[in-house]
Amino acid sequence: MLSLIWKIFLLGVGVQLWSLARTWILKAPQTRPQVVFSWLPWIGSSIAYGRNPIVFLLDCQKRYGPIFTLILWGKPTTFITTSSSIKAVQKNASALSEAERRVFLGETVYGIPAHIANDGRIIGEVLAYSSRNLTKHSVEKMSVNLGPLIWDILHSMTKNESTSDTPTAFRLKEFIFGSMYASFATYLFGPLFPVGETFEDYLLFHDSFELFTENAPDSTLEPSLNARNRVTKAIHDYVKQNWTGKAIPGCSDWISTLILRLKELGCHNDEIAPILLAVLTTTASDVMWTVYWFWVFQFQDPAARKSLESEAEIALSSSLRGKASKLREVKASYFDGDNFTLHESAFYETLRRANDTALFYDVVQDITVEDAETNYRVVLLKGDKIAATPQVANYDPFFHSDPIQWKLDRFTSTLPVNAAEHMLGVGSSLFQTRHLNSYFFKAFSVICHSCLELHREHALDAQGHPITDPLAPQQTTKHWGIARTDANIMISVRSRTAA
Repeated sequence: MLSLIWKIFLLGVGVQLWSLARTWILKAPQTRPQVVFSWLPWIGSSIAYGRNPIVFLLDCQKRYGPIFTLILWGKPTTFITTSSSIKAVQKNASALSEAERRVFLGETVYGIPAHIANDGRIIGEVLAYSSRNLTKHSVEKMSVNLGPLIWDILHSMTKNESTSDTPTAFRLKEFIFGSMYASFATYLFGPLFPVGETFEDYLLFHDSFELFTENAPDSTLEPSLNARNRVTKAIHDYVKQNWTGKAIPGCSDWISTLILRLKELGCHNDEIAPILLAVLTTTASDVMWTVYWFWVFQFQDPAARKSLESEAEIALSSSLRGKASKLREVKASYFDGDNFTLHESAFYETLRRANDTALFYDVVQDITVEDAETNYRVVLLKGDKIAATPQVANYDPFFHSDPIQWKLDRFTSTLPVNAAEHMLGVGSSLFQTRHLNSYFFKAFSVICHSCLELHREHALDAQGHPITDPLAPQQTTKHWGIARTDANIMISVRSRTAA
């Protein structure tokens, strides 16, 4: 009898041999993407990919060309890594499907029951409601309520028992994510939603997103699963206790109408709760990370931070006559125009530098993809799984000089070429939150620069000891061979004005 380990090993070898056969036998070598061979059958390149996706993919791109295949947990996935090849794939959108990936995320990450996740009618309704509420016009209407929330939450986080002049210490990540989570959850679900009681669990679940998608063992995922389930239960109990039949008092129209529609489609509260968790996460996650990395980059570049502060002060004095408290009422449209050119540039530059989104598709009919920059031409077959990686394209020196550097003024003269496709990813389904992200990015920055003082203090390791270099991503936490790195930057926050 073969041991289980040998069975897994042989199965992994079989998967890789089959992938190589499809590449080198079924099609001519020049028309199929090269398989990146790994000495870890079945697991394949998963560990190297999970530790640092950008570095690993750039290295593969250099060695194997703009399109190549990785074995990720036994599944061959072809990576499309340049702007030109990504656009070429998108021109064949009818040959691609996200349905399988969406069902996988619904079931595996959010705990949506299988019969709901597979019901195209129900998921279609959820996506339609999200699309309608994330347009530029909808975000401008939404900002009437979000503006005061951002203001009040930021100021409440700076209050101290002794005096308002005493700064409050935070880890940067907890400060950003805590205020964002409170703003989104309160806006979506209403002022009675238990934000404080659910934040720690939500953060643990949020930080484990990639472990869910990488099929980590149940023993590794157990704390995150328990945290997710507690947040889901809190949402379930909140809806059950506060639903009036047509709405929840103080809840956004977006969520109230979605709940009503889901109930009309026959969904029960225990089926609705994980859907609402998915709506909250997909809405807030992009914004959280964009704002977080924006502040990390600012702390690395004091001159850029000073320029952003000056722009905020000039815009406030010209538009709001120096009354910073009026920012409570500022709508999203306030940030349009020429008053925030540096903030606009910083927004795109942060997305370019920190965007780590990958688009996963299933190929439902054979397509040919050509990378115009290198004349590299490949055939993708029905049944292939592909990943379009705009984050790799964003590091291409062909488009950006010194692509590793975060440059505040990179896009002050001209916006990025084909911003919707190249910078933010490709396709209408990716980055639906870009208008909301842009509003939050600028509102949060202007409020902090004008009404709060954020100062970097020092970084702490997991035991609370100071770290020598406070700006480098220091703490590396290993999950089942997958390293996750956080920049443990400590900040002090003080209010400049009375709320």
